[in-house]
Amino acid sequence: YHSSFGLEGSHYTGLLMRMTREYLFPCGDPQMQVLGAGGLVGVEAVHGARTRWAALTGRHDESLDRTTSIFVDDSPGQPVHWFVRDQLPAVGFSFQFDRDQRLEADQELVLRHRLIFAEGVLDADQIEALI
Repeated sequence: YHSSFGLEGSHYTGLLMRMTREYLFPCGDPQMQVLGAGGLVGVEAVHGARTRWAALTGRHDESLDRTTSIFVDDSPGQPVHWFVRDQLPAVGFSFQFDRDQRLEADQELVLRHRLIFAEGVLDADQIEALI
């Protein structure tokens, strides 16, 4: 795998969102999870997967309100690989996950991403309907 500065598993390329400290995850709540398109559940399943979307469900520290954060890759061609962490929760659109993307001077790289933040915990079917 391509890794940032030789750090194995650090696929920090593209847009990455790290959640705030108040975003509790996994916090022992079975509703708090990482999801991916195609029925993927859990960090191990979603990290490195190439799917159209990934999502984190989390609970906020003081209010205990739940939120679903959805990351959608609308880039042309195959979807990007997902970079996902549950400790210091983060999701990234890692377009250089397994190889360097080299562009010639006249080439263009087009990346299209959407971020959706929904109140409550959504399941995969609800996420698909929202997208």
